[in-house]
Amino acid sequence: MIVAIFTPSKLIATRQIELIAETNSSIAFLHALNYPKSMDILYKYNVDTVLVNLKFACFNNFELLKQIKAFNKKTVVIILFGLKNEQSLEKCTTLGADYVLDEYVEFEKIPGIVNRTAIAS
Repeated sequence: MIVAIFTPSKLIATRQIELIAETNSSIAFLHALNYPKSMDILYKYNVDTVLVNLKFACFNNFELLKQIKAFNKKTVVIILFGLKNEQSLEKCTTLGADYVLDEYVEFEKIPGIVNRTAIAS
């Protein structure tokens, strides 16, 4: 199973990897710090799950979500947001986000979601 983490923060990516790896050591992780690198990962790998920080792609957030689903409709997309913006969150769901989580309050839910995805695949 391959999990891609798209966040501009190496620290957050490291913490997410540690959190998920504690419950499932058979996952390969990829990390992109920017939009072009995320496109490179999607092009080269068959990613099972993607964690996207909503602030990651700046003006390309919704385009990134479209691209993830265009590469593989079965990829599970977890959007992490900091400041709640109902319009943006609704658009993420409309474009195919499987989960939309508050990165500060619901961070601990990520390993369970990833593990359920691993079992289902």
